[in-house]
Parts: sequence; structure tokens; C-alpha cells
Amino acid sequence: MKTIPIRNFFLLVQLVFEQPVASVQLFTFRTIVQHAVRQSFGTLAEAAIVLDIIRYNPTTATAILRTLDSDHSTLWCALALVTQYEQRKCYFRIHAASPFLIALTAPRNPLWSNS
Repeated sequence: MKTIPIRNFFLLVQLVFEQPVASVQLFTFRTIVQHAVRQSFGTLAEAAIVLDIIRYNPTTATAILRTLDSDHSTLWCALALVTQYEQRKCYFRIHAASPFLIALTAPRNPLWSNS
């Protein structure tokens, strides 16, 4: 029996601001993620990490991120260290992580109710 190597890793994350905002646009969300990686690991890591936003809900600022299995711990650490963006206090809440996308897209997930 052959096993299939796991190449991707998926994270279900939510950006939470201390002072609630109406919505966060996709470009801003991606900029904050890239800024987090750059602040934690430098410009080289930011350029090296493969990152895709699979799904995004601007109302809840929730996204499913796809990265390489080898990069997921770096990305997770960078997101966990976020405390502010442009002098506004915020943080990333990581709701789930899995090498299988289906594990994050269950219809019972309340984070996607407004999408």
C-alpha cells in the first residue's frame, strides 16, 4: 500500500481587533499576514513562505489559509505573535489546523454563517 505525502497544510484563522471594525478587506487581511511573517522572521521568510487564501469572509475577518506543510509552523508562530497593526491592537485566533481541507469546511462551522 502506498501513502500519499502531505504537502499542504490548512489553517482556519480569524483576525480580531480590540476595537471592532465593520469589515476587513481581503487585501488588508493578506497585508497583515505578510507583515506578521516579516516582523517575526524577516523579509527572506516572507518571500519564501508559500501562502494562499482559500476562502475569506470580510464580515468576520475569517480565512482558510493554505501553506506548505514545511511552512505551517512558521506561519502559525508569526500569526500567534501579532499584537497590533497600524497602531491598532489586534490578534489572530487560530480556530483549526489540518492537513485536510475538508476538516475546516464543515457546514456546521458558525464562522461561515454570514458568507
